[in-house]
Amino acid sequence: MGCDASVLLDDTSSFIGEKTAGPNANSLRRFDVIDKIKSEIEKLCPNTVSCADILVVAARDSVIALGGPSWTVQLGRRDSTTASFSLANLDLPGSHTIGEIHLTIGDLNLSPLDTITPETFDIAYFKNLQNQKGLFHSDQVLFDEETTKSQVNSYVRNSLSFRADFANSMIKMGNIGLLILLGLEVKLGKIVGVLTKVFCFYYKCNTRL
Repeated sequence: MGCDASVLLDDTSSFIGEKTAGPNANSLRRFDVIDKIKSEIEKLCPNTVSCADILVVAARDSVIALGGPSWTVQLGRRDSTTASFSLANLDLPGSHTIGEIHLTIGDLNLSPLDTITPETFDIAYFKNLQNQKGLFHSDQVLFDEETTKSQVNSYVRNSLSFRADFANSMIKMGNIGLLILLGLEVKLGKIVGVLTKVFCFYYKCNTRL
């Protein structure tokens, strides 16, 4: 779980993978994009760059492609060799501004978290909360509860603060359990540009990642 690419692992005889867990089933898509990026990176630097690193860079670049902020991604993660179906079914932390979600577990239909600008990184999600249009109770309560209402209003007033907080949060979450392998920094620096180009190409060709 977390920043170890365990979500990419398929079921084996020793564990059930995380792809079919409630929050992920029919929701997480386009694993083939990561496979293609990994293939291109392996041509440049075999057995060096982990899928975990690819995921965090792809997450950063997808946010940029949708108009969001950038942030520095520290590299050197190791890939997990196992997965946890049970942990993947627990409530996971997240940040809402783009994307789609199942209204109920098992429902194949997806609903946008933000019905105004579902494919743009912006603060419309928080404006929706002000207008009592949160998709879930867990969303709407952010505005209805006094302890978090001021934060919602703050993001609506100052979108730059949301962008900064989002980037900082992604850095913190991306560094959970991070292990930098000595000697990899220079090699990784040379291929990040290629990784980014591959991902951006696939994003432009497949707008619904």
